[in-house]
Amino acid sequence: MGNFKISKWNVGGWLLVSVLLLPATCMACQELTEEKVSKLDRFWNSDPSVNDTGKDRLFGYKGWIYHQSALGEPYKKLVPGICPQWIPKRKGQNAQDRFYMFLPVGYDGKHELWMSDLKGDLLGKSAEGYFHVNTTPVLSPDGKVLVSVFRPLATIQRDNYYISVIEINESVSEPCFQQRVYHSKGAPIIDLKFVDSETISFNLEDYDQKLGKNIKKRHKVKFHRNLTSSFNNQKDYFIEKCFLVSWDYAKEILLKGGCEGGKQYHSGWVTFKMERDGRLYLTKPPKMDYIFEFLKKNNLSDKGFATE
Repeated sequence: MGNFKISKWNVGGWLLVSVLLLPATCMACQELTEEKVSKLDRFWNSDPSVNDTGKDRLFGYKGWIYHQSALGEPYKKLVPGICPQWIPKRKGQNAQDRFYMFLPVGYDGKHELWMSDLKGDLLGKSAEGYFHVNTTPVLSPDGKVLVSVFRPLATIQRDNYYISVIEINESVSEPCFQQRVYHSKGAPIIDLKFVDSETISFNLEDYDQKLGKNIKKRHKVKFHRNLTSSFNNQKDYFIEKCFLVSWDYAKEILLKGGCEGGKQYHSGWVTFKMERDGRLYLTKPPKMDYIFEFLKKNNLSDKGFATE
């Protein structure tokens, strides 16, 4: 088995790792050649994550994280997990050796965010919460926000692509939210980049009927930071009940109709419930009462909507 040991863990973490070790040992080999990694279908496997030196690479394959120490060297099995991303080098640290990765919790495709290092140590959870991920995330320059594309890896997901954002809190005692900030039907979302601390850009790869080929169009989308502090007194309710979406994505959902109404809070956040999926959504329009202006402008019913 690979170079794997636990330096910090609790009973729950140990059970999780134990469950992962047995099936993964049989499924994954000890090393992957660079040639094999280069030929693997990126749609089903995460992209390699390269550190600051440009030499060390991490790669997720069949439930394990593999590490390559230099170009041409084999990728060696390191720790269980998926979708690794390097963490910025700390002050006084000679090398970039720590990274984020996700461990499955065993149901509903949910994962926990953990930290690990090149020694093969699992260093504990980095955020409190459960997240849906299936591609390697992009980390913000300040190291506090992970942005990734959730791709349709199963027939039931059809052609739906989503951009999701996870803001990492200073303490694991404070739950983190996963925001969905953009939805694409059929057109793959690629080339995620940070524009600033609250804006990301990406390419939408869509088929142009006139040109008869796929073309890339650059888009930008904003997301919210410091979420839980902005929820005010509704924090616990929002965390427990709501599905968080950006205002741009919320407009797309509302335009499809079938909204049961919701409440606008003094903090600026708005909830609304959709009949088709029974889900309670949470969003923040650019200004107070904008939700009512939007509904009226688009001839949508405001039945059930109310202010706090």
